[in-house]
Amino acid sequence: MEGTFDVFLAERAVGQVTVEPQGLYLRFHCRCSLPRDVIYRLKVRCGGKTENLGVCVPVGDAFGVDVRVPAKHFGQGEPEFYVDDGRPAPAPKPAEAPQPEPIPMPAPEPEPVPEPELVPEPVPEPVQFQSVPIPEAECPPAPIPEPPACDGPICPQEFVPLTQELTEEQVACLTDAHLGARDGQEGLFFPDHTGSHSSPTGQWSEPKTSE
Repeated sequence: MEGTFDVFLAERAVGQVTVEPQGLYLRFHCRCSLPRDVIYRLKVRCGGKTENLGVCVPVGDAFGVDVRVPAKHFGQGEPEFYVDDGRPAPAPKPAEAPQPEPIPMPAPEPEPVPEPELVPEPVPEPVQFQSVPIPEAECPPAPIPEPPACDGPICPQEFVPLTQELTEEQVACLTDAHLGARDGQEGLFFPDHTGSHSSPTGQWSEPKTSE
């Protein structure tokens, strides 16, 4: 074992150790930075053996160890230097038992959606049709009956065409006249009440008086 090696506190390097063979001994020269509230010891593991090299004492602004140890105390191999406070290392925490996987809860069944209520179709209101009077068939005007034909030479009625102006005597007798036609010509028929007022020509004549 010979050379310069790092010194660790836990996982952190805090200093160095120089190893020098001196005959049947090995001389160790250590300097490191340590907290001042705890006493630390310098130790080395080599060849499956662990050797306590002594207490780290203050040396100026640091801590150190200067010691000579028989070389036979150490095995063959690469040495590992570290410091500890002499307290037993905390027992490793027991591995936590694996937690059982949570049982998946079944998804809640969806609530049934109620079917929409059937809305009756609206009944259409009856359409009120306005009664339209059916126009009566236009009837042709009733033909004006012609007066009966005269058997004698003198007709008992006087006929005056509508195109002819009426005399005062004819106007006075309009209540007794009736409308008619003769020879395809419309006019008024006046009844002959006395016979002396009419003439065979159908014209009015003055009544005769006896002398």
